[in-house]
Order: sequence, then structure tokens, then C-alpha cells
Amino acid sequence: MKLSAKQIKIKLEEVMDPELNISIVDLGLIYNTKIIKNKV
Repeated sequence: MKLSAKQIKIKLEEVMDPELNISIVDLGLIYNTKIIKNKV
């Protein structure tokens, strides 16, 4: 399966900060993503 930046962002939005219960994307902890040879 080929990954897309959109698919990666959707999955990262599911990762929650355990103390704040807010996604790491919403907290601004993800600045960018890079896909190289189907690896993130």
C-alpha cells in the first residue's frame, strides 16, 4: 500500500497527548512529514 501525506496526518491525529487528551497534531507537535521509499 502506498502512503500519502493525508493518510499519515489522519493517523497522527489519532495520537493523543496522555495528559491533555488533545491530538499531537492539534498541539502543533508535528511540523511536517516526509515519505521516502514508502517509509515515514
